[in-house]
Order: sequence, then structure tokens, then C-alpha cells
Amino acid sequence: MKEGVVQQLVSEVKTASNLHWNYRRLKSIPEEVVNEGHHIENINLKYNQLTHLPDNFGELRCLTTCHLNNNDLTSLPESTGQLSCLQSLDVGNNKLKTLPLSLGSLLSLRYLVAVNNHLSAFPRELCHLKTLSLLMLSGNRIKQLPDDMGELTGLQALYVDHNNLRELPRTLASLPVLVRISCCSNPLAFLPLTPFSSQPRIFLDNCPELNYLTLHPFLQHSNDFWEPLQLQAYGCFHNLRLDNNNNTVYITTTASPAHNTSYNNINTLLIPSHIQTVTNGAALTTRITSLKELCLRFLWTTEHQYRNDNNVGRNNEDRNKRNKSNLRPELLPKMLCEMLRYGPVAKCNNIKCSSSSSSSGSIFTHVSIVVVNVSVSTRVLNESHNVPLVLFFCCDSCSKKYIDYLDMDQQAFSLWIRDKLRNNCLRVE
Repeated sequence: MKEGVVQQLVSEVKTASNLHWNYRRLKSIPEEVVNEGHHIENINLKYNQLTHLPDNFGELRCLTTCHLNNNDLTSLPESTGQLSCLQSLDVGNNKLKTLPLSLGSLLSLRYLVAVNNHLSAFPRELCHLKTLSLLMLSGNRIKQLPDDMGELTGLQALYVDHNNLRELPRTLASLPVLVRISCCSNPLAFLPLTPFSSQPRIFLDNCPELNYLTLHPFLQHSNDFWEPLQLQAYGCFHNLRLDNNNNTVYITTTASPAHNTSYNNINTLLIPSHIQTVTNGAALTTRITSLKELCLRFLWTTEHQYRNDNNVGRNNEDRNKRNKSNLRPELLPKMLCEMLRYGPVAKCNNIKCSSSSSSSGSIFTHVSIVVVNVSVSTRVLNESHNVPLVLFFCCDSCSKKYIDYLDMDQQAFSLWIRDKLRNNCLRVE
């Protein structure tokens, strides 16, 4: 960089709190920016040729907005986590392979944009950012998002298009203000199987491996009626082709990929790897749920009842009693604690089950499945074809209770699903 240009930039640093240095062909940031710019609030360094930032970049303690997109950055300094006032960080269109774990200390951060980089993961340490409302990670190489994302309680919009995601964290469904999920062009096999606390609009265009529907999250259960979620899924549900003479679907988990089974891939439906046993809820036989599954449901329900009791308010004596009876993590096997930490993998589709305080509404390791055929249109208005609709139940007996409930209920949705169960039920293996 020419000396005259450097002097001009340094002079600007001393007098301005907002630096607009876009399109300057800068290959590095002058040291004087950090040494003399402790008062700077906004930095715009878009469309330059930066390959790195100063190691002491975090000394810009007043910085609230930082735009570094469209450069050649391969990493961010750990000191970035010292920018305690930072609210907006845009590092999109660079060559970043990782995000520094120190970003988890930016407790004022509201907007994080890291699109079109070389990221292979999103650090779980960044899931402590309660104020984060916009997270954009599209155009990377991310294969899995951490279940800890359920801690991003302020998140309103998530963009993860054009990655390598096979599934989304089930904890996303618990986020209270989430209004938009965009995960187009991913090899997604399914969406979270628990009902969303909010009603986000979900974009799933060009996810060809998504070949079945579920009641959750496509239908949001609220009180005693069903509310549809907004879903856009062009280019999905085209991989499955059922034989008209043998309507059989095979179930496997993501822990045992479909290509490792003896079954034809296009007739195989993937479910979460946490599910260890699957039974056919439409079969005449009823299998008893495992003791491990019942234990997990009991512990989960007990903990939530304890929290609810404390939330509504009780006298100190009652609270002390509940505290003494509450099961502490150190008394449980580590494996169970890990499962309980993130909550159920799925929620029972039986309305009467999932809307009650009964432990049978939660599904951790065992699921009873019923599959029916439904007609959908996903490309153009006049094109439609049949795809499986999978109903998840906590046990075989609960699926039978749900069918009995439908026989008595006269709501439009109940009549529709009852007709499907009677006429389009598929054999599950």
C-alpha cells in the first residue's frame, strides 16, 4: 500500500467513528486502525482483498457493526471474541474454514452472516448467543448442526441453504420466536419430529431425498385442533416410487443408512438415529415398550412437572420438598443425561396423548409407526403424485387409541386422516 494512501487512511481513523473503506483493494488493515481506532463504531471493508485481520483486532472495543464480506479471509483472529459491543458481523463470501470459538462471548451479537465460505461445522460454543436473531450459513459444507442450537432462544431466522445437512436439530422446534427456516438444496431426509413452539415458514426447495411427510412439523398441534405450518417444498418427494402391486415401505435409521440394507433405496424411509426400535402400529400385535424408554419418559415428565410447579409459584416448604425429590444428574447414567438434555426425538401424534401431561407423549428411543399414502403437488399446479405420510406414536396401543378417537371426532382433518387410514394404509417392514 502506498505511503500516501496509508497516511490518508490513518488520518481518517483519528477523526471518524464510521469507516467506509469498501472497494479499496486493501490487502491488509493498517496497524494504526487498531492502535488509534478505539473509538470506531462501524467498519465497512467489503469487496477488498484482505487475507487476514490483525491479531489484536479485538481491541476495537466500541465496534458495533463489522462488514468484511467479499474478501479472501481464511480465518478470524481469536481476539474477535473481545468485541463486546459487536451487534452485527458479516464475513460472507470469504474462504473461512472455521469460526473462532471466542465468538461465543459476543453476548450483544444479533446478526451473524457467514454465507459462501468453506465451513464444515457450526461450533456449539456459539449456541450461547441468546441475543442472536439472524443466522446465515448458506453456501458452506456443513454436515450437521449441533443440538445445542435450542439455546438460541432469540433466533428469528435461520438460513442454511446449499449445505450437506442430512437432518436439522430437533431442538429448533423449541425456539419461541423462530419465524423462518430456509434449508433448500440439502440432502435432508426428514424435518424435526416434534411440534414447533412458534409457527415458522419452512423453505425446502430442491431437497430431493425428502420423500415422506409427517404430521409434525407439517401440522402444529394447539389445544384440541390442528393448524397448518407454511411449507414450501418444490422439487421434493420425487425419489420414492411405490409398487402398485406391493405397497410396502421399509424403515431404517440414519445410523443404519438405507444403502446398507437389502431393501431398495427408493422404498426406504429414514428416521432419526436416536430411534433404536420401531414397531408397526397398524399391525394386530402389540409390543411392549422397553424399560429404558419408559424410564426416559418418566424422568423427562417429572422434570417438566417440577419446573411448571415452580413457575406457577409455590410456598418455600413445597419447593423444598420438590427439590429433595427431584432426580439430580449425578444420580443418573451419563447416557441417559445426554438424551434428556435435548429432549424427545419425536412427539406422539395421538392428540390426546401429546396434549396431556402424561409421559407417554414423548418419544426417545422407541417409536410405533403407521404409514399412509397421500397425494401432493410440489412442482407445478397440475403435477401431483403419492407420497407416504408417516404417523409417529409412542406405542402400538396409543396408535390404536388414536384410530378410535378419529372414529368419534367429526372435524375435517380427523375425517380426512381417518379415510387415509382405512383406504391407503401401507405395509411397514
